[in-house]
Amino acid sequence: MIKKIHALAMPCLMLSCLSGAVHAAPTDGVVAIYGQVVDPSCEANSVGEKIEMACPQLPTRALSPQVLTTGNYSNDAVRSAQLKYIDPQHTRAILEVNYR
Repeated sequence: MIKKIHALAMPCLMLSCLSGAVHAAPTDGVVAIYGQVVDPSCEANSVGEKIEMACPQLPTRALSPQVLTTGNYSNDAVRSAQLKYIDPQHTRAILEVNYR
């Protein structure tokens, strides 16, 4: 008799645990995204006082840092590009590029 109770109780208990997990709202977690960039990206290089933006199938442009600090630069491949200085001497910066 006890074996029959255990045999019936275990599937019911497992089912209740699974259904509870389905209805519970997630409080934290990790989202993993797998894949690769299939379109070649633009290349940015510091050349003297200018920054060269070389995008595939577009002419290379030499831009002043002042143009890029406003965030108003764009072309057919780049939605926006903005230079953000990370030190007061303006010797180190992060170039944020958003593609189309």
